[in-house]
Amino acid sequence: MLLSHSIFPIFFKTTFNYSFKYSRLKSSSTSTDDLSGPCFEAQEPPPVSAQDFAFLLKGNKTPPNSKQAILISNAIITSNTTSHNDARFTHETDKFLRHFRGSLNQSLVIEVLKLVGNSRMAVTFFIWAAAQIGYTHTERTYEALLEILESNGDNTRLPDSFLQEIRNDDTQVLAKLLNVLIQKCCRNGLWNAALEELGRLKDFGYKPSRSTYNALVLVFLKADRLDSAYLIHREMSTSGFSMDGHTLGCFAQSLCKAGRWTEALKIVEEEEFVPDTVIFTKMISGLCEASLFEEAMEFLHRMRSNSCIPNVVTYRTLLAGCLRKGQLGRCKRILSMMIAEGCYPTPFLFKSLLHAYCSTGDYAYGYKLLKKMTSCGCKPGYVIYNILVGSICGNEKLLSSDILEIAEKAYGEMFDAGLALNKVNIGNFVRCLCEGRKYDKAFTVIREMISKGFIPDTRKTDEAYKLLVMMEEKGCHPNVVTYTAMIDGFGKVGNVKMSLMLLEQMGAKGCTPNFVTYRVLIDQCCAAGLLNEAHKLLEEMKQTYWPRYVAGYCKVIDGFSKDFINSLGLLDEISEGGASPIVPAYRILIDSFCKAGNLNVALELHKEILTCLGGSAISRDMYYSMIKSLSLACEVEKAFELYGDMVKQGYVPELSVFFDLIGALIKTNKWDEALGLADSICHMEIYWHPGEKS
Repeated sequence: MLLSHSIFPIFFKTTFNYSFKYSRLKSSSTSTDDLSGPCFEAQEPPPVSAQDFAFLLKGNKTPPNSKQAILISNAIITSNTTSHNDARFTHETDKFLRHFRGSLNQSLVIEVLKLVGNSRMAVTFFIWAAAQIGYTHTERTYEALLEILESNGDNTRLPDSFLQEIRNDDTQVLAKLLNVLIQKCCRNGLWNAALEELGRLKDFGYKPSRSTYNALVLVFLKADRLDSAYLIHREMSTSGFSMDGHTLGCFAQSLCKAGRWTEALKIVEEEEFVPDTVIFTKMISGLCEASLFEEAMEFLHRMRSNSCIPNVVTYRTLLAGCLRKGQLGRCKRILSMMIAEGCYPTPFLFKSLLHAYCSTGDYAYGYKLLKKMTSCGCKPGYVIYNILVGSICGNEKLLSSDILEIAEKAYGEMFDAGLALNKVNIGNFVRCLCEGRKYDKAFTVIREMISKGFIPDTRKTDEAYKLLVMMEEKGCHPNVVTYTAMIDGFGKVGNVKMSLMLLEQMGAKGCTPNFVTYRVLIDQCCAAGLLNEAHKLLEEMKQTYWPRYVAGYCKVIDGFSKDFINSLGLLDEISEGGASPIVPAYRILIDSFCKAGNLNVALELHKEILTCLGGSAISRDMYYSMIKSLSLACEVEKAFELYGDMVKQGYVPELSVFFDLIGALIKTNKWDEALGLADSICHMEIYWHPGEKS
C-alpha cells in the first residue's frame, strides 16, 4: 500500500498498489508515425496512435517541446481516466511513451509535470522518466515535482509510506528528492523543517549531499545559530565533504563576528582553501561588527603576507565598519591608506563621513574631506555643502573666527560651482556672519542667493527689517535690489504701508528706486485698492524713467533673481520688442481704475499713453476692458470712440465687444442704432470666440 492517508487530496481516496519499475530499453526511433494498435476504449480502451494527437502538432507557434509535452500529458491523463484508479501506466500508455525516451530533457519533463498537475500522475511519470536510459533528472526537475506535490497538499510532511514506496522502486530518486527538499527548506529559512527532513533522510539510510550540507550551514548562519552550523560542518567534514567558497566565507565571517577569528582561520586551513581577497574581506567585516578593530587592521597585513592585495571593496568594508562604530580616528587612517592605493570611497560613504565629523565638531577635517572628494574625482554637490555649512552655522553658539572662515570658504566654493544653500542654511549663515560683525559679507550672501533664485521667506519680514537696520547702523548700506526684495516681501504679507515707508526711506538714503521697484509697489497698491497712491507712484515713475525708458531696460533688472523677475512678467515684456517698462504700469492702473468705476481717470491715462507711445502700447485686452466698463456705465459715445481707436490700430473686435455696445445702446433707448449695429455684424470680420477668427 502506498498511502492510506496523505497530505495530497487525491491520496485520501486512492489506494496505491503499483510498481514504478519500467523497462530501460532505449527505442531506436522517436518517430510516432508507426504507432497503432488497440488501446484506450470507453469500455475497452480504443486504439491510440500519433495521428490521434496530430491536431496538436499543427501550427508553428508552439515550441517542439511543448508539442511533445502535450502529447505525453494527454496520454498520461487518458491512461489515468481509463485505468479505474490503477496507479500503473497501462501497457498501451507505456508503449506510447517509449517513443519519447530519446527526447527527454529538463524542460520537457518540467512542462509535462505542470500539464499533468495531479500529484499521483506526476510522481508516476517522474519515476518512469528517471528509469529511462540516457536521461537523468536535474535539481530543477526535482524542484518542479516538489512544487506539484506542495500545490496539492496541506503544507504537512510527505508521509513515510509514500516515500518508502518510491524508495522500493528507485532509491536514487528518493535520495535526490529528499536532498532537494532539505535545500528548499533552507532557502526559505525553515531550519526546523530542514532538520526534520535531514533526520528522515538518514532514517532511510541516505547521506546528505555536499550541496545539502552547504545549504544547512548557511541557514543556521542566517538564523544566528552558530553552534548548530558548527555541528553541521563537523558532520560534513566527517562525511568527506568540504564547504564551497561562499559558504566558507559566510562561516568565517560569522565566527569573526562572534570574536572567534582564530577558529575561522583554522577552519579555512582545514578546508584546504587558499584564502583570497573575498574571504579576507568577509572576515574583516565580521571583525568590525565585533568591534575588534585592531584585529581587522591586522588582517590587512595578513592579506598581503598571503599575496592578497586589498581592493576597493575591502577598504570600503573596513571604512564603513569603523564609521558605524564611531571609530573616526581609524577612519582618517584608513581613508589615507586607501586613497594612496587608488581605492576611493563611494559618494554616499563620503557624505556619511562628513556628517560624522561635523557631528563631532571636527569641521576642519570635514572641510578637508571636500578636497579629498575632489582629488578622488567626486565633486562635492548640493547636499555635501549644505551638510558642512549647515552643521557649522546650525548651532546657536558664537563661532570662532577660524570655524566661521571654514564656512565662508565652503560657501565660496559652493557658489563658484553654481550651487546654493537651502533656506534654513542661508538664514543661519547670514546670522553667523552678522554675529561675527561681517555685515558686508552677509549683505553679499543675500544678494548672491537672490541672484540664484532664492526668495526670502515672507513670513519673517520683521526679522529681515531688523537685519536691514543693523546693516545700516554698521555702515553697510543696502542697494536697490535689497530694498526691492524687502518691499516685495512686505507686500506679499499685505503690509503695503511698510512697503511705502521703505520707498520713502530709499529716497532719504539716496538709493533711487528703479522701474522694478515701482512695478512692485504699483501692483501692491492696486491689489490693496489704494488707487490714488498707485497713480502718484506712476507720476513719480514717469518723472524718473520717462525720458530713458528704453535705454538700459535690460540692464536695470541685473541683480534680481530670475524667479522674482518671472513673477512680475518682466521677461515676457522684454521679449515683446523692447516695450517700455512704463506700459505695464499703465495697464495695471487703467484696469484697476476701470474695475473701481473711476472711468475718467482711466480715460485720462489711456489718452496719455496713446499720445506719448502711440496705439501700439495699448493692448487689445485693455481696449476690451475699457469698452466693457464704459458700456456698463452707459457712456456710449466714449465707448464708441474707443471702438474707433481700436479698429484704427488694426485690432479685430470680438463678438463680446459688440454685445457690450448693443447693450449700452439699448439701455440708453437708442434702438435704431442698436438694430443697425446688430445688422452690420453680419457683414463684418469679427472674432466669434476669443482666439478664433471667423
